Amino acid sequence: MARDRTGTGSNPVVGRVAPWAPAVGLGWRGPRPGGPEMTEILLEGIGFGPEDRVVEIYPGFGETARRIARERPRSYTGVCPSPAAADRLARELRRDPDLLTLVTRAETSGHYARTVSGSADACPLPDESANVVVGEFLLTPLNTRDKAAALAEAARLLPAGGRLGLHEICVTPEVPSDEPGAAHRRAAELRGELARPARGAIHPLVEDDWRSAAEAAGLIVIGARIGPLVPPRLADAVSAIGLPNIPGFLLRALNDLGSLREVRGLGYAMEAFDELRAIVLVAEKPLLGDVRVGARAD
Repeated sequence: MARDRTGTGSNPVVGRVAPWAPAVGLGWRGPRPGGPEMTEILLEGIGFGPEDRVVEIYPGFGETARRIARERPRSYTGVCPSPAAADRLARELRRDPDLLTLVTRAETSGHYARTVSGSADACPLPDESANVVVGEFLLTPLNTRDKAAALAEAARLLPAGGRLGLHEICVTPEVPSDEPGAAHRRAAELRGELARPARGAIHPLVEDDWRSAAEAAGLIVIGARIGPLVPPRLADAVSAIGLPNIPGFLLRALNDLGSLREVRGLGYAMEAFDELRAIVLVAEKPLLGDVRVGARAD
């Protein structure tokens, strides 16, 4: 039976999974780990058609939303972590000519762009309401249990054949190949260090674990790409936030120094740890129902 998850930006569905603190406090969902280049690889790997209904979870200030709009999907919905963030993004969408085209086409062809507020494990949308779900720096800040909850929610939104695209941070340990278990031990050490707020409070995984997490949610990984990590520069941050939003961002930063410290810690970690990379992963919901990769048919 489908669960009723409909809602509005002013009446969000409240979930258990808390987003990365700066996503709420500052409105910044975090960096695109591999920069715009890896975002392009993500969108190319997903592929878009004119009837696709796209949901982006925690879209931040809309830099990827604007790029998705140029693919001319049937609809775009941004799920924001708070009503204030949903309102900010809605204003940003109305300024963009590509997204405005989606809005104006709604009257004649059903195409539209909108924002709602919700959480990664409780999107206020019905089951199977999206053909494509996109998340950038969505799962990296979450612990193992919360990653699983967010992936299960993404799978709920997708029908059979729907695609999930992720752009996250990956751990690539540099250890001797002849030491069994050394890579996982080093990865665990790095995760312990990076979980500290002074290092960004993030929980990246090795590539195999990213794949396994998606597969545990009943999805089939159809492609993955590792690329260099691109620490955000000031110009990138200004471009993502947008000049009209800078005063409000600075005011929120002054009122939420804890979130600001996590942003600074993340920037340090992305610069300091050579074993961190960006990963793009595309998965698909199987056509045959609840299929787990590696499961043996009797």
